Amino acid sequence: MSRIHLRREHDLTPKAARRKVERVAEVLAKKFDAECEWRATCCR
Repeated sequence: MSRIHLRREHDLTPKAARRKVERVAEVLAKKFDAECEWRATCCR
């Protein structure tokens, strides 16, 4: 299984950061026929 690790410093609230990550995960899931799940504050 492939893994993609992204880290970036930002000034977003946790809620806003999660929304952005969810959007990126959705695009990647469609493009690569993948699935995403949240574990605490990590999208896996």
